[in-house]
Amino acid sequence: MNLQGILKPGKQIELNVKDEEGNAIRLKTLIESEFDGATFGMIAPTLEGTNFPLRPNDNLEIVFDVLGGEENKKKDVFRMNCMVVERKKVDTHSVVILSKTSAPKKIQRRDTYRLHILKHISYSYLGKNNDILLKNISATGLRGIVEERLPDNTELPIELDLENEGKSVTLNCKVISCAPVANSMVQHDLRLQFLKLTGKEKDLVSNFIFRKQSETMKKTAETAGRSKLYELIYGVTNNQRRGDDFIVRTVPIIGLLTWFITLAIIALVVEARPEARYNLDDYFNYYKRGYWRADLLTLAFIASFLEAIICTVGLYMNSMRMKRDDDQYNKGLIINLVFSILIMFLYVVLPIGR
Repeated sequence: MNLQGILKPGKQIELNVKDEEGNAIRLKTLIESEFDGATFGMIAPTLEGTNFPLRPNDNLEIVFDVLGGEENKKKDVFRMNCMVVERKKVDTHSVVILSKTSAPKKIQRRDTYRLHILKHISYSYLGKNNDILLKNISATGLRGIVEERLPDNTELPIELDLENEGKSVTLNCKVISCAPVANSMVQHDLRLQFLKLTGKEKDLVSNFIFRKQSETMKKTAETAGRSKLYELIYGVTNNQRRGDDFIVRTVPIIGLLTWFITLAIIALVVEARPEARYNLDDYFNYYKRGYWRADLLTLAFIASFLEAIICTVGLYMNSMRMKRDDDQYNKGLIINLVFSILIMFLYVVLPIGR
């Protein structure tokens, strides 16, 4: 195998290492410098926000995938044993240099269907009942989040609620790995393998997975059916627009323009107010205007009228793009429309400046 054409900078690899307690941990990182025939560099993997302690002469296993050829789009998975040669600093990141200690060996990854589901299940360990937040389940095992660290190869009885079957089943499992979740002090990623399931237990697990999968597919089909019905009735789909268009880009610009008009109206009204007169003004006989300026109020009225028209046009354009579930009206246009109408109403009703 030509590793020089495979282990290139930027390629993602997976590391299988052990922590100080001997528990298996799976980490992901990227190739930093390509394979030169004997060694290659990878960006130092992190665990819980800090660099994982890899030291010279440490042994580990890397896992990587290789495209099976132009005609075969399926990726083959290989593993290879390596030894840490050194750690060094490159620019702003830490790099680990590895040397190959064994030839790559093709491995089989689990190909059974995994049902992704969030569900609380329970297990018993050292006489205590604890919870697992189930993430996914397959015919051979499950994966979830637990708060306590469980040693590898520990056998656990897991109680799985079968929901509408009206009963639960207890399954014997073995801990494959229980690694800390990144950026968490208490959560651990637990991977379990089912042990010696009976024929009845296999049927119960398979039926549970099939039923939950069918429910998901039914919901998806119903959603697709509703969208199709909407299209047949109205001629368009609820989420047919892809990306932005002229109207979507223009509405925020119109909204920003109306804010400038609102500020101008406020400035005109403030400037049109009667000037406050103080004792010093009387003492030095300074002239102060004691009435509202009709010309500025008229300009404010005209600006409000124009702003109301612009806001109405903007909201009309906005209404033409309310086809997605997350589309919404521009709040700035609504606020400025109400403001302009209020100014026009006060100008007509209050006899100030006239």
